[in-house]
Amino acid sequence: MILQMTLLLFMAAAAVKDYRSYWVPNELILAGALNGYILRFWADGSGGVIDGAAGMVLIFILCAGLFVLSMFGAGDLKLMMAMAVYMGPVKSVFGAVISLLKMLKYDICKERFRYLLHYAQRIQRHGAEPYMDMSHLQGREHFIIPFAVPLFLALAAEIVVWN
Repeated sequence: MILQMTLLLFMAAAAVKDYRSYWVPNELILAGALNGYILRFWADGSGGVIDGAAGMVLIFILCAGLFVLSMFGAGDLKLMMAMAVYMGPVKSVFGAVISLLKMLKYDICKERFRYLLHYAQRIQRHGAEPYMDMSHLQGREHFIIPFAVPLFLALAAEIVVWN
């Protein structure tokens, strides 16, 4: 329970910072991740640290491509990796599984993957380009999604529902 509450407080701080300024400081992310490793070691010994590291690596493997394709920022990736330290690999992948199930339910998997493949082919032919051209929106904060906020809300819902 201490692990979950600490993660919830860390994510609340990240959500507030992201909501107010549209970025989460690296120092906050690093402090959260280190705290996660300390708590995992305290609760489960070296197995907890290994589990946390596995979660972090898995999130990096699954999401680094989205960052490379400019689908979300480096801070979002680092924040999800820090969350994974607390949650381990199984719970970290849960959101991805839910997203995949939703795409299967609405029969949009082929369409989404076809769009992603087309985008990757454009990059291969023409070089890197944003996933969506949002340059005309620069300086318009109401078009920016502070990603830490939905991550915090999802975490809070997960804690309430499954505990």
